[in-house]
Amino acid sequence: MATNDQKVIRLAILASGSGSNAESLMGYFAKHPLIRIQLLISDKPDCGAVQKARAKQVPTAVLSLPEWNDEATAAKLLKENRIDGLLLAGFLRLLPEWLVRSYRGKILNIHPSLLPAYGGKGMYGIRVHRAVVEAGEPYSGLSIHEVNENFDEGRVIYQEKVDVPPGCTAEELQALILKREHMTYALIAESFFLGSI
Repeated sequence: MATNDQKVIRLAILASGSGSNAESLMGYFAKHPLIRIQLLISDKPDCGAVQKARAKQVPTAVLSLPEWNDEATAAKLLKENRIDGLLLAGFLRLLPEWLVRSYRGKILNIHPSLLPAYGGKGMYGIRVHRAVVEAGEPYSGLSIHEVNENFDEGRVIYQEKVDVPPGCTAEELQALILKREHMTYALIAESFFLGSI
């Protein structure tokens, strides 16, 4: 556990989908001495990420688009939970400017390509992998980056290349990259929030 002079860093996960990366993050930080997943926030009340958080006894909150855009409502939730930073894990909405401004340099996202390739609005999940396969790319990968006001344009802090096997389908490529994401995201987030990268 953290000693008196070591502040526990409280993170919120933002997720919209099945929650496999969220589940990996919650598992990794479950007994971490310095970093805690304090909250999972979603824009979809019944998504897999919310269900997985509840199963792991991580508090959850659901914010609609109007609530995200209402700074007072969303900021109150973050303040009440003493959130120090945010981890996006399949969160499909562009963050409002007030939130990026409030947490600048303290928001990470994981994206299933080697940014800036195959990034931007509408490029997420299987859509990315289909585009990579259709273009006949010999490799793809994953990127972990800081979040700014635009989709997938923040400073990249980590990338990992993954070869695309001959004849690979988009679904097979997704599985390959997702496996690497689960192994990597928490480690990079840990180093980032502890100030070692």
